[in-house]
Amino acid sequence: SLILAPAEEATYGFLLRWAQGYDGVRDILYDEGLFDVHVVPGMSVPTDLDVLLSIRTRQHIDTLELEYADQTMLDYLGEPEPDRHVYRLRFARLGENRVVLRYGGDQRHYLEFFVTEPVETVIRKRAAFIATNQQIRDPEKWYDGLFSLWDMQAQVLRSPDDTGGLHPYM
Repeated sequence: SLILAPAEEATYGFLLRWAQGYDGVRDILYDEGLFDVHVVPGMSVPTDLDVLLSIRTRQHIDTLELEYADQTMLDYLGEPEPDRHVYRLRFARLGENRVVLRYGGDQRHYLEFFVTEPVETVIRKRAAFIATNQQIRDPEKWYDGLFSLWDMQAQVLRSPDDTGGLHPYM
């Protein structure tokens, strides 16, 4: 950010580059001194899965700073090829978990993970919610047995007779 006095001015420039596909974009990020980041299984991850984080960069990585260090495991797995650093993470705290990549002394790059319960637990809870809350049971209605949409704002099950402004395919 920059705050200018009324008589001051600033000039900025930018560079547009064409990339040949997704991998080409990654190569440009690396070429420009930025970060080519691969995350497996992804940035949304259950507590029972490890995250493999690969960072390809020409920058010197000072440290990875964990938002919840006491609830996050971090292992540096090495540099399998020049400029590619691999880490293993395991999160215990549910919800948003920030990892701050510190480099170049005072520079920062943010990685935001979202941590869920184990997939089996999430599926079991979601299935129970659908079975309990999202099926219309009214033998007087032509749509008896319909699985419909739960309106989280109004805390009601919507129906073809009461869409509550939700999608017309209701």
